[in-house]
Amino acid sequence: MKHILLLVAFFGVMSWTSCTNSGDDDNSGSNGGNTTIPTGLFKVSSYIDKGRDRTSNYTGMGFDFKSNGVVTATKGSTVINGTWQQYLDSGKTKMDLLFPDQLNLDEFNEDWVVVSNTTNEIKLTNVSGGDGGLSTLVFTK
Repeated sequence: MKHILLLVAFFGVMSWTSCTNSGDDDNSGSNGGNTTIPTGLFKVSSYIDKGRDRTSNYTGMGFDFKSNGVVTATKGSTVINGTWQQYLDSGKTKMDLLFPDQLNLDEFNEDWVVVSNTTNEIKLTNVSGGDGGLSTLVFTK
């Protein structure tokens, strides 16, 4: 019986700690977490990286967000698979993106705050934990 209680306590602690975000970024956003990221084919309509407009790096690229957490970036005949995840952190809806280091996609590898989203637009922000610079990323259909 003692071993069962220890196992229950261990898995309870492990479950709780795996749900917390260990990042120290102070990302501000007004979204209260009551939305779901829409799936489908999007393009980058704006990417401002700490004051620098980098939107043109993603011209002609499509991003297909799938409900299983896969996002496929396509530019011409090049197809790159990444992942995305939506979760609630401190009352804010966040979206993690993870891409390999190809076609500048690793620029998006952040924990973004979802500022707003509709079926046709996803607006994200990120405040760098290092220098406090604000980045915004907007996907539109």
